[in-house]
Amino acid sequence: MKNFIIKLTPGFVVRFFARPYVSGNSIEKGVARADELWLTRKISSTMDLLSEEVETRKEVKINIDTYIELIKQVSGKAYITISVKPSALGIHESQEYCQKNLGKILIIADSLSVKITLDMEDHEYTTQTLAMYKQLVKSHTTFGIVLQSRLFRTESDIEDLKTVKSRFRICIGIYNEPPDIAITKKSKMKEKMLEYAENLIKHDNFVEFATHDQPTIEQFLQIIDKNDWNSEHVEFQQLMGVPMKTLQNRLLKKGFVVRLYVPFATDWKSATPYLKRRMQNNPSIIFYGLKNFFKRG
Repeated sequence: MKNFIIKLTPGFVVRFFARPYVSGNSIEKGVARADELWLTRKISSTMDLLSEEVETRKEVKINIDTYIELIKQVSGKAYITISVKPSALGIHESQEYCQKNLGKILIIADSLSVKITLDMEDHEYTTQTLAMYKQLVKSHTTFGIVLQSRLFRTESDIEDLKTVKSRFRICIGIYNEPPDIAITKKSKMKEKMLEYAENLIKHDNFVEFATHDQPTIEQFLQIIDKNDWNSEHVEFQQLMGVPMKTLQNRLLKKGFVVRLYVPFATDWKSATPYLKRRMQNNPSIIFYGLKNFFKRG
């Protein structure tokens, strides 16, 4: 029922409640927000263009051009990385077409020392996304990827990938997947997240631990201490807009990188599908939106 209501919610209402989670409607506004986070709190960012599930080559071309311009604007700002989605770069047409477009972005990013992470979308794209990553990481060694602990297949995917010696963002995943291919209990997803993160670090990979769940973070900190790991092995990631300042400051004091997901749009219509997914996954966004509104008043 909750998801049904959110799907029917008009875009302007969604954008009102979820506005704290989007940095703005231009590259410049997105970069300005990332700069502010760094200058005021020493919080790092990973920026993402909200323009997924495009259906034409014209739209793909616009997305590629936007990412290239973003790379140029964040060059020299080591506290900013960039995240990209396959459905923004032509996976709808073919894996070959998407990989070619992704390769163009990676070549420019490498030349300007900007790190790129390949986001994971729903299960329909998982095999293709991993195949593109395994091929491209051979020649783009700072290229990272996202793995979702809710999927049953992730355990075998990690076995296949753990010797790559790369960056892996571990999260439970925001896409609601069928029970025949995915874990349905969040407590189990979090257990697997801890297990997968530990496994990857033990095989000399860098883990970006992405969750807002404080008990899970506390458990992971215990694992980190037990293994004498530090910021050379792991960083912590959360969404911009989620109130976690106290915990984030504690992680920073411990010497870890804290990185926020800082999405931006070039038009608000393109941002709406992302915002609706966030509301479905975390209805408290509505509460935070109202709280922010009354603070402004």
